[in-house]
Amino acid sequence: MIPEIVADATHKMAGAVEHTREEFAAIRTGRAHPAMFNKLLVDYYGAPTPLQQLATFQVPEARTVLITPFDRGAMAGIEKAIRDSDLGVNPANDGNVVRIVMPQLTEERRREYIFFFFFFFFFFFFFFFISSSRRRRSARTSPEAQRSSWTR
Repeated sequence: MIPEIVADATHKMAGAVEHTREEFAAIRTGRAHPAMFNKLLVDYYGAPTPLQQLATFQVPEARTVLITPFDRGAMAGIEKAIRDSDLGVNPANDGNVVRIVMPQLTEERRREYIFFFFFFFFFFFFFFFISSSRRRRSARTSPEAQRSSWTR
């Protein structure tokens, strides 16, 4: 019983960590990286399509992203999706590529990130401490109680 619970909790925690890793990759830190555009959907001929399926990404400079669509007909949709997203950037279209220059972070935004990271790590370690103390408490039970729980 206990090994199944621990295995289930471990699986769920690994999924939560992976999800958090993906969310942290999308955080706008003032540096350009293609992972920021992972969740953007573009209206491509009437169907919502992930941006990664429509274009390639290049980062020629620290704060610049070049998006080169495979189909030039998708340029307007890509621009609209980026402009309507919550990324806070303004795309520029030169006919061949969509150029995005990332603005620098403000002091207020940096403080928000610090608060968010502190809260996340506090919650994560608190949860880890609680689950590990429960495992230690269950290990301290009497051998008779452990044997009876194994036979159930």
